[in-house]
Amino acid sequence: MKPYLEVITFKLKAGVSEQDFYAVHEAFRAFLDAQTGLLYRTLAKHPENETFIDIIYWQSKADIAKVEENFYADARCKALMDIVDSQSVVMSQNEIIAQSCNS
Repeated sequence: MKPYLEVITFKLKAGVSEQDFYAVHEAFRAFLDAQTGLLYRTLAKHPENETFIDIIYWQSKADIAKVEENFYADARCKALMDIVDSQSVVMSQNEIIAQSCNS
């Protein structure tokens, strides 16, 4: 099994505040934290164009597939998708070939 990096960029729908997003995000984070294979996650926001970037490290591509199956059936995920501009979502799944870390 090779580890995978999932990268998702998105914007919020017009009229959705960051406070609204963060409230929904907390429930979504609980969903992610309960998923098998989650190694690490970082959520960031570009300061100028309001684009969020979600970077998630998974143990394997199979783990991503399991999460995708659960995603559409979970109310917390539906709540998140209700406030995200679906036209802005870009996703990629990438096999990790090298890593480094200065802790």
